[in-house]
Amino acid sequence: MVYDSWDLEPAESPPRSRLYHLRPIGIGTPEVESLTSYVMRLAEAHAVSTRTLIHKEVLPLLPSIPLHPTPLTLHSLNGLGNSFGQWIVVLEKLTARTDLRSLTLLPWSTVFCSYGAMRRHKAWCPQCLRDRRNLSQPCYELLLWALSLTKICRKHSVPLADHCPCCGKRMLLLLGRSRPGYCTFCGWWLGDCNAQPCKSDCDRDNEVQAWSAGVLGELLAIGSTLNRLPPLAHLQNNLKRAIENLAAGKQAAIYRATDMIQGSFFNLINSTSPRSLPLIMQLCQNLRLPPARLLLEEISIDDPVWTIAREIIRTKEAAFTARAPVVHQSTAVRLWPTSSTEEREAARQKVKAALEANLERQMPQSFRAAVRSSGYRCFSSARRWFPQLGAAIKAKHKRRHQRYAQRLRAALKKQPPPRVKEIALQLEIPTDSLRHLFPALCLALDAAESERRRFEKRQLEEQLKEALAEDPPPPLKILAPRLGHSDDFLKREFPELCCRICDHSLMYRRTAIQQKNSSYQCEVRQAMAEITGLGKRPSPRNILSVITRRNPTLTSTASVILAMKTLRDQVATSEGKCDAQFRKQPRIRQSGLELLQP
Repeated sequence: MVYDSWDLEPAESPPRSRLYHLRPIGIGTPEVESLTSYVMRLAEAHAVSTRTLIHKEVLPLLPSIPLHPTPLTLHSLNGLGNSFGQWIVVLEKLTARTDLRSLTLLPWSTVFCSYGAMRRHKAWCPQCLRDRRNLSQPCYELLLWALSLTKICRKHSVPLADHCPCCGKRMLLLLGRSRPGYCTFCGWWLGDCNAQPCKSDCDRDNEVQAWSAGVLGELLAIGSTLNRLPPLAHLQNNLKRAIENLAAGKQAAIYRATDMIQGSFFNLINSTSPRSLPLIMQLCQNLRLPPARLLLEEISIDDPVWTIAREIIRTKEAAFTARAPVVHQSTAVRLWPTSSTEEREAARQKVKAALEANLERQMPQSFRAAVRSSGYRCFSSARRWFPQLGAAIKAKHKRRHQRYAQRLRAALKKQPPPRVKEIALQLEIPTDSLRHLFPALCLALDAAESERRRFEKRQLEEQLKEALAEDPPPPLKILAPRLGHSDDFLKREFPELCCRICDHSLMYRRTAIQQKNSSYQCEVRQAMAEITGLGKRPSPRNILSVITRRNPTLTSTASVILAMKTLRDQVATSEGKCDAQFRKQPRIRQSGLELLQP
């Protein structure tokens, strides 16, 4: 019987996503999550590694390069890289989300360029991670932490950490084993860093960094609510208005007040391409302008924002105008018409003292450098005043150059000749200077490079043969640094010798392990018999205490457990053999008469 109210048509199920419909954290707030953190949390939600999620789900769906991105470039996932915009399309398709674009700087792609905006290595606030863990909230990494301009936490006013407190290593933003809140290399909890508040001796820098973190957080919060990409016209019009009304049409007053290079400020106003985020932040920091208003609206000239900027520009211009003129010490020749006899004689004695001090040095400077070290830029007058000192300095230079030439000629007679760099290091002179002074001798030393390499290869081969005869033989990874090369280089140059060294070392280690296991088995057998005789349970702890009392060098609990397991297997095997031998004996049929016999 079917009731009229029953609907027998199958219900339509809502669309399903390939991956979990994981909700991003903090969208629309300054604490918005980064896309790299979202990828890590998505992998953790599926109980797989980040590497597995990317290689199995994301990469096969990418329409174009980068099909195999390297960890060094994956920091651009949070930024403005056009090639990584494909990742957002793929992840939104897999998770059925439409808001993953807000986890990056892509909403500001028409305003900012990617240069200098993002960090390459991970940074975090330990107190933020600790607070979220104490409140049983999911740990994640903020997009604000991924910006290169963020130095301190806007919430706790402590500097961001960038080294693991356990292993001391720096981590890239996204690796195969990355997890939010944990070290990629050792797995340590990153909330254990002891982050201290910023010191009071740099209050100005701390204030600027705190202000930067605050306004950058506002930009990230606004970026997730933008319905369309903001134009560059607001920035250009606001800057032109500032030049006309605040600096009386002088661009120089603006870029001097903001400590910017003239070309950078010119490009900031006139270029049609996206601007550098650090450059815009430098402008806003020095003039105390809110970046959000500067980029998104036309600020009228009566706005209080321009009042603060006007006072800053006026102060900087007044300091620039009142600065003391740069006074360069004039040469002695130009000093004559304006100086007294005492001043001219004092200048002459100063130059003479500098030349005499230079002559007493083991490696004197040139005549020109010695004169300029006394504060005078011209040395032609000094040559007329002190010709004997100039000749003495030149002769000392010549003797030193002769000594250098003798050392190079002696090096050419050696077998094999050393490199020019090694000789320059011994003579304590730059290699380029030595090549400039004696080009022919240096070229002759360079020509002996093939002979030198053959000699070094023979020496290296002899050292490897000596290492092969050592007892115990050193492993190749320990031997290679001792010889000054990598193990890959040795394997490539001497494959047979390296194979023999590895086999010899492996055989020695195996023999040592067997001897160690045998000694543990012997001691464990005796200890078990002793403990069982006392009526105690032969647990690993009791056995280890007996063994250590008898032989203090045997302290490994794992080796004791392994020896107990080996002895147990031997007993079980021997009992199994006895049962098999008993079962294999032929059964003798007994007749009824034999059974009746007593």
